[in-house]
Amino acid sequence: MIKKILLFGGLGLVLVVGSGAATLFLLAPKGTTVTTTKVVQTTHFQVGPTFTMPSRVVNLADPGANRYLKVTIVLSFSPELDAQGDVTKKVTARQTVLDDILTTILSGETTAQLQSADGKSTLKKRIIDRFSKVLDDLHLLDLYFPDFVMQ
Repeated sequence: MIKKILLFGGLGLVLVVGSGAATLFLLAPKGTTVTTTKVVQTTHFQVGPTFTMPSRVVNLADPGANRYLKVTIVLSFSPELDAQGDVTKKVTARQTVLDDILTTILSGETTAQLQSADGKSTLKKRIIDRFSKVLDDLHLLDLYFPDFVMQ
């Protein structure tokens, strides 16, 4: 009886050691190793002057429904324009024209157009295109919607 226990115990030990050695042999790296290095190039993002337009509420063009949009827009200008006060003064002088453009564009939109990310992106492009004509000397780069609520 003790011989059978020793025999089966010895066989079990050989199987465990053998399978461990086989695993190490099969999974161990081969003689040569290759090291790869990924080079990451970072670009420094410069933020130029910004101008926050007053929040506004407009009726949307949804037929048969009273839908509203409340939006705040932040205009972002080229970093080469260092003087924030100068940008503020120039944009404020043209505020009435910008307000009219914004009201005209926003009130022509529908809820369905503005619900998707693509719709908001298209809206941004339209506003930037129209604003750039009025603010041509300020190099408008982008605009942001920190507040965009439809009801």
